[in-house]
Amino acid sequence: MEIILTCAVAVTAFIATNLDDMFILIYFFTRNEFNKVSIVLGQYIGISVLILISMLAYFFKFIIPPSYIALLGIFPIVIGLNHLCNFKKNSSHNLSNKINYTNKKDIVHDNSSLSIMNILKVATVTFSNGGDNIGVYAPLFVSLSISQIFLTSTTFLVMVGIWCIISYIMVINKIIGYKLQEYGHIILPFVLIIIGIGVLTSWGSIFPFKV
Repeated sequence: MEIILTCAVAVTAFIATNLDDMFILIYFFTRNEFNKVSIVLGQYIGISVLILISMLAYFFKFIIPPSYIALLGIFPIVIGLNHLCNFKKNSSHNLSNKINYTNKKDIVHDNSSLSIMNILKVATVTFSNGGDNIGVYAPLFVSLSISQIFLTSTTFLVMVGIWCIISYIMVINKIIGYKLQEYGHIILPFVLIIIGIGVLTSWGSIFPFKV
């Protein structure tokens, strides 16, 4: 049961912090100069670096009192509230300009060769867009055991592959992508807030119970 719960939290955290990243993937998949393998490898590298940086927060719990560590849960809450405040700015009109869906004739056909530079470009963009990831993953890792961190990180990496597949499907079917973004921005801020509350309560610094 604990394994299922840990995986569920990991999947939820990944989705909540990588919705925007999906549309970055869509952009790359519609660029003829980017090979699919380059995009996937770049995405894996970028996310892996974000995970490793977030893992460093785990060691802070050995030198910082738990009551202070729990306050890291504030960051996901703030990020979620910020998304809620900016919800109107992410309207459908804004979304259309951001996504720039293409017709099927614009879909990548892997005519380009595997390029180290393209891999680094995707990885760099993924990393630079990872502020929310670190803000959520770091406090989450602090609240977990080493085995749970390993399971969570593995789940994240599996989700990267799933994210790449979904992104490419969305290039083909723009209706799916539009609906996901339309309703995702309503639900996911609340998910971030719940994750933050979970971190706060897991250390018992504010509330006497766990969620």
